Amino acid sequence: MKKVCSILTLLISSLTCMSQQLTFEKVKDSIRSIMDHEEVPGISLAIISKQNNLNWSGGLGVADIAQGKPMSDHTTMFVASLSKNILALGMMILTERGQLDLKQPIVELIPEINFKNQWSTTHPITVEMVLEHTTGFDDMRYNNFIGEDDLILPLEELLNRYPEGLESRWKPGTMFSYSNLNYTVAGNIIEKVSGKPFEEFIDDEIIQPLEMNDTRLSGFTEKFPGLAIPYSYDYSEQKIVPFFSDGSVGKNFMQRPASFLTTSSSDMLKILEMYLSNGDSLVSTESITRMENGETGYHSILNLPGRYGLGNKPGLREVRLFGHSGQAWNNAFLMYNREEQIGYYLATNCDYPIPGIRRLLNQFLLQHKEVPGSKESSVSYDIVKPFEGFYEVVNSRNQLMLFFEKFRFAGYLKVTNDGIHFDGGLKQRNYEVLDGSSSEKIVMERTDPGFEKRKGKASLGIIKDENNEPLIVWDAGNSMYYFRPQSSFVHYFKKIGLFGSIIILMLGTILVLIRSIIKIFKRNFSFSLYDAVFMSGVMCLAVIIYIFIPTGPFDQISKGQFNLKTATFFVTSGLYPLLTLSILILVLRNRSMAKRIQFIFQMISLCAMIFITGFLISNNLVGFRYWLY
Repeated sequence: MKKVCSILTLLISSLTCMSQQLTFEKVKDSIRSIMDHEEVPGISLAIISKQNNLNWSGGLGVADIAQGKPMSDHTTMFVASLSKNILALGMMILTERGQLDLKQPIVELIPEINFKNQWSTTHPITVEMVLEHTTGFDDMRYNNFIGEDDLILPLEELLNRYPEGLESRWKPGTMFSYSNLNYTVAGNIIEKVSGKPFEEFIDDEIIQPLEMNDTRLSGFTEKFPGLAIPYSYDYSEQKIVPFFSDGSVGKNFMQRPASFLTTSSSDMLKILEMYLSNGDSLVSTESITRMENGETGYHSILNLPGRYGLGNKPGLREVRLFGHSGQAWNNAFLMYNREEQIGYYLATNCDYPIPGIRRLLNQFLLQHKEVPGSKESSVSYDIVKPFEGFYEVVNSRNQLMLFFEKFRFAGYLKVTNDGIHFDGGLKQRNYEVLDGSSSEKIVMERTDPGFEKRKGKASLGIIKDENNEPLIVWDAGNSMYYFRPQSSFVHYFKKIGLFGSIIILMLGTILVLIRSIIKIFKRNFSFSLYDAVFMSGVMCLAVIIYIFIPTGPFDQISKGQFNLKTATFFVTSGLYPLLTLSILILVLRNRSMAKRIQFIFQMISLCAMIFITGFLISNNLVGFRYWLY
């Protein structure tokens, strides 16, 4: 059975919601049905609903298939980036004690770290920018992603080992870009301010006070009692298999402060209770509110509800659900709303997310919430008219992949009689201007047919940046994308030129092979230096593409090491321009008009090779050394 059966999931969820009263028992029955259809081994669940007088933690399914061990409220799982929420909570504890100032430049706190910020005099990196991912840092790179189990480096050494990732790519505090390195920096700040290892500080100030007895802050590569085995889905065998084929249960994340928790539903219920109690005895209500609302970046100036706060990323539904998620070999979600007094923790011991279960939980927790109908905007679309044009995305999690993001996210902003249209997110979406917008700051909500409306929640914004240039901010749900005006000709020239060149070289390869086969059958085969060089160039390009395209987390791990794959990329990416130069010389030396058709074919192929060479050079991929990135 396929891992994902989306139609069945939607059908089950829809039928469940048709009930007059959706009870928690019905929810659990529907979850079990979804798990059966989606082939989910087990889930860990904690849920709170004041309206339903519900406060529950437990598990469904199995934690270990081979042993038949059931999930329980004390079964533990690695929750990956959900850990960031807890680390940010620790930062707020230090802030309330006066030991930390969110607006303080981090160079004053940890001057020994080799940050690179060319705008440091006007836009220093502050603590809150670190927690809100607006520093402009790359995400963790291949060579500092995963390490050997016994490679636990001090955070200062880890950060300074490869400082290239700690370079601001734009003015800090302007644009969001999710980076695990930010939370390694935050962990280092905790250690410097508190005088303790960050794990010890979190344990002393959060884990122990909340009596989270199942939670571990390190050693998640070890198999221990209560730990759920992580699973994946093998499409070739059509069955669930252990995620780690060698029998291990985890890998050593180098950036520990970004992913350090292994916990249970029983313990995460205590975190939910703390949040719904406005911080309880840990922090003040004001600190929780600050965690929920980002204050740095253009998206915060626009007041987009989906903006990332301090270790807190809102989900946009009928109400804003705050919290965080984590994806690795397990999937975990922590979501809550203090006003509605609802929340849940959901984790699966498999690497594929199950959105149907989260939709079901949202529907259950919000079934008593009266959702107001969307009101027509009273703001004229004319204020958007001056911003019409073609836009291209300017941010990415890793600078190496920026060209790919530009190909994915670009398009026209248009204003017509029936609304505003923007196709910068791969396909056209329709928007209407929200009240409160002005010619200086425009916020819009998505209204295209079939879309689950966000009920007055903005999902797109337009603003003038510091240079008085137009900037579109698009809330993509799990990230923020920023678009600046670009020439559509330049964009499509690059895009069509690249893919067109690849197609030309593929067709050229086929023609060379056909011609060679014909010569063999005619017993007139002769060595062609052009064909040999051309085919070598095509083979190099094929290898470059094959290695460059990511295939999963283990591929990322291997790219951070010096091995056959990374060495091959280094050699082939450096060899390709040389082969292009060789083709150029051969074509110019053999301009025989007697073979005009062959010459035209060679010129077209040469242009394609030259275009790709220029593309590789402009994106710093020639002689690229993955093991140092």
